[in-house]
Amino acid sequence: MKIKVSIILFIFGISGISSIMKTSASTLSMQQFDKSTMIKKKLANAQKSISNEDYIAAQNTLNSLLKLEPNNGKAKELLDECESGIKKQKQRVHQAYLDACKAGTISAFQNFISKYPNSEYVSSAKSRIEDYSLWQKAKEQNTITAYNYYLSQSSILAYKNDAEDAITTIQSEIEWNNCKTSNDEDKINSFIKNNPSSKYVNQAKYRLNILKGERYYASKNYNQAYTYLNEADNFQTLIGAPATHLKMMNETIEYESIMSSSDVSKVKSYLNALSTSSPFYVPTSNKIALLLGSALSMYSSEYSMNEALVYAKDDNTRAAVKRYISKAKADKAYYERQRKKNAHKRWWSKNFKVGIDADFGTNINGDSGADMFYSTGLLLRFGNVDNVFSLVTGLKYRWFRVMPEYDGYYDNGNIEWQYFAGGLNVPLNFRFNVGKIANNSSIYLGLGTEYGFKLFPAKGMDGIVNNNYFSIYPQFGVMWPHFELSCYWKTYTVSPFDKYASSNFNEYK
Repeated sequence: MKIKVSIILFIFGISGISSIMKTSASTLSMQQFDKSTMIKKKLANAQKSISNEDYIAAQNTLNSLLKLEPNNGKAKELLDECESGIKKQKQRVHQAYLDACKAGTISAFQNFISKYPNSEYVSSAKSRIEDYSLWQKAKEQNTITAYNYYLSQSSILAYKNDAEDAITTIQSEIEWNNCKTSNDEDKINSFIKNNPSSKYVNQAKYRLNILKGERYYASKNYNQAYTYLNEADNFQTLIGAPATHLKMMNETIEYESIMSSSDVSKVKSYLNALSTSSPFYVPTSNKIALLLGSALSMYSSEYSMNEALVYAKDDNTRAAVKRYISKAKADKAYYERQRKKNAHKRWWSKNFKVGIDADFGTNINGDSGADMFYSTGLLLRFGNVDNVFSLVTGLKYRWFRVMPEYDGYYDNGNIEWQYFAGGLNVPLNFRFNVGKIANNSSIYLGLGTEYGFKLFPAKGMDGIVNNNYFSIYPQFGVMWPHFELSCYWKTYTVSPFDKYASSNFNEYK
């Protein structure tokens, strides 16, 4: 029986614990729901306050929200927006107050107070309203006495700074009126120093620059004079003597710049803009003459040379230009001489060639055996592959040899060709180029003549070697710039030896 009771109690105990746990979970869930709802509500309220530009209220709401949830990103973002809005709001209120002060009327201050009742400037605006009548009377009179009266009678001195500024302005006007026509540079300097914010300070500087500029101009210190007068002119266009002096200095500066230039077109443009009566006209024209003269060369035309002389306006310049012209002409003459000399050299190099010639000839007439010769010497050629005609002549040494009719006989084992005689001959060949083979070669047909004379015969050959010989021969060949090859058929009108020398060789051994 006791055991049953215990079991029942245990069951009831477990049930109770389970019920308590369910109740706690439900309570926690409700609390979390209420916090989330509260955060959303606070965010909504903050955003509404921001849209109404009530940034202070929005700040308070957001700060309370961050106590519930310190890491809420949206709340921090809205706080930054509040700070920016408060800053802009303060600037707007301050500007509105300045605008009311500028208007200076009671209604302007009343409107400001009505629009910004919580502004830090409200008390100042109210003070100005109270002080307005006394200040308005001082402004209407606009005298130092009136403003001093305001300063002595006002209890709140709402317009104290305005009154003091007005007094300073009136005093600067009086001081400026006393020195604006003065030539005393120290006096004007003192005004500028004592009244740096005066509306007349620029006029004072203008006047001071003119005085300094004219003083330096009178002492011929033109650099300093130009600096001050140009500064004055930048502020206000000069008139009278200062304007004339500045114009003259500007013209001088431009002239000096032109005279240091080597740009002919620039100097010409400057000259064209000058009056012929200008003191700068002649030296500028001379400058152009010298520039044109110094630019002359052997390639320059007569027109260019004459142009340089036209611009020369005095004897010295003309003399200098003439020297340039003479040099250019001398260079041109020298160049022409060299050009012709080189052209002649090229012509001779192309059309006149000296070379070594060697040839071989034989008699193929079987009636008198075989005669043959070898020649070598110097030849001169006039003409080239591009000419229609060419001429060749020179001086050659010739060896004559002979072989009798072949009869199978050999003399002591010696070959049958025998040395006959030696002589000198002068060839003269006329060629006609009939066509090109390539750019540097041509085919020619020609007619040659040859005159020769005996130098010495071989031993025992005096009787059969003639003293002179002459031949005529047609020829054809190929010519190159430095080489040629030709074939010819040579006929002797006067033979170099007796025509029976070959057949009678044994007889004249």
